[in-house]
Amino acid sequence: MLLYFESEGGNRLAPYVSSDWPLPETVWKRLYLRGNGTLSPTSGTDKAVTYLSTGAGRHVTADFGKALSPVPADLLAPVGFTTGLPDTARYTLPFTQDAAIAGPIDLTLYAKVFSPDVDFWAEVLDRDTATGATTFVQRGLLRASMSQLDISRSQKTPDGDIYRPYHPYLSISPLVPASIHKFEIEVFPLGHYWRAGHELVLQLHAPPASDPISTYAWEPNMPAVVQILQDAAHPTSILLPFMPTLPPHRATAPACGDVVGEVCITPLLG
Repeated sequence: MLLYFESEGGNRLAPYVSSDWPLPETVWKRLYLRGNGTLSPTSGTDKAVTYLSTGAGRHVTADFGKALSPVPADLLAPVGFTTGLPDTARYTLPFTQDAAIAGPIDLTLYAKVFSPDVDFWAEVLDRDTATGATTFVQRGLLRASMSQLDISRSQKTPDGDIYRPYHPYLSISPLVPASIHKFEIEVFPLGHYWRAGHELVLQLHAPPASDPISTYAWEPNMPAVVQILQDAAHPTSILLPFMPTLPPHRATAPACGDVVGEVCITPLLG
């Protein structure tokens, strides 16, 4: 298995060599989505993070702000809001030292959804905290009504944690609105080098209605208010595949957008 990092056009460095994929030497780290917008190695009892998932309005990868489309009053009333819900839930993991992540990712999401269905779009970004330059790295997606999980066919770490959930997509099961569900969302495999002074950004929002970075197989589903839970009974988390040693990389960081297969996007708002 050969992994190339920070390739620029036809110019690439020596590969990182391993015997298999995912890398047998992977250091799997579970980080918890906390109410203060961070990814933390420890879970907690936090207030739920609430956002409005809607296919209308400003849903492109660079967006982070208030939902601009009209919000049905019957969606807001159960959660105590009248207006101003954000259209994105965002969590960050800052790096004080260089780090590399390579492999599949699983997001274990406990959420209360106030509609019969919702589309989850989870994306991983690299943000330079000094300049705001942001690189789209990878994304995952799941329609809630098709989230049935086959644990026996899901791929797991040596410790038994799911890193690639298997959804058979054989039936549609609408949600009971305002009920709590556990979702296993696959974020597709990636290989990326994060430098000190950058942060990993995890965002959850509706699928992009118009986005050149990636397209969605379905039209964005019905609007839904989503509450992401983080407490002792609902430890929402993400399982990340860290590399134990740093792969070959450039002496200086590539400019935003120079790495093959990665897209530089407008700096995030908020």
